[in-house]
Amino acid sequence: MATCNHCGYKNAVDGQYCPNCGNKVQDNTLAYIAIVAIIIILLALILGPAYLLFKAYKTRQEPITNWWLVASVFTSITAIILAPYFAGEHPDWQWFKATVTYVNWAIFIGSLVMLFLRLKNYQYQFTKLFNTKNDKNE
Repeated sequence: MATCNHCGYKNAVDGQYCPNCGNKVQDNTLAYIAIVAIIIILLALILGPAYLLFKAYKTRQEPITNWWLVASVFTSITAIILAPYFAGEHPDWQWFKATVTYVNWAIFIGSLVMLFLRLKNYQYQFTKLFNTKNDKNE
């Protein structure tokens, strides 16, 4: 037994037409592989930058921090765009589409805030540097 990709009817037969809506029922193996791949990408998006940000702060490698924040912004935008494509209109996978969208919006907004704070920190450092040079010259 399979589930109809169009209406969500549970007792449809794979390769046959759905008795509920008339659509041809197809195997969902590729969809499951895509969902597992997206979950792995989400975990990598959350755990990878978190580890590297911690490592960068610990060793004071600030350019790495900035590039990981920029990369997480762009990858979260990509995942927000691709989540509805992989979930489709199947009623059983609407929770997946919503979860991926909310998690990626959180990553996107958090990365933008962190990037803004990092740039503000650089602006403060440059202002302090130039004010120090001007004070020494006078």
